[in-house]
Amino acid sequence: MRTNTLPIETSAAESLVLKAFDRWSQESRISITSIKPQWKHNADEYMTLECRVDAFGNLPTLTRFLYDVEKDPLALKIDALEITTRDR
Repeated sequence: MRTNTLPIETSAAESLVLKAFDRWSQESRISITSIKPQWKHNADEYMTLECRVDAFGNLPTLTRFLYDVEKDPLALKIDALEITTRDR
């Protein structure tokens, strides 16, 4: 995991993550409506980039997107997930 961490420079790290979101959404055919990145200072040694992502798609595209995020070599993980439906 340490070999695939994000770059130290925040703009380069954010760009890398945003490009990855674009790649994952294209591969899974999910539609991302917004990405809200926010840097958190957890300790003196490191920072965390938290992203809130709003997207829509059917269940197969959502599961494919989640799989792509988790299997990617980038050192990322999903901490929280909320799924809602528009159907009655």
